[in-house]
Amino acid sequence: MKRIKLDKLQNYQDKSIEFYLGCEETKLMRDKGLMT
Repeated sequence: MKRIKLDKLQNYQDKSIEFYLGCEETKLMRDKGLMT
């Protein structure tokens, strides 16, 4: 039981990091777009 819970938490954390990186990337793209 605990193992599954840990995996779920890890998966959730990975998705959060992915989402955060995606936001940062989008922000960078927008900044570049404004500069061009």
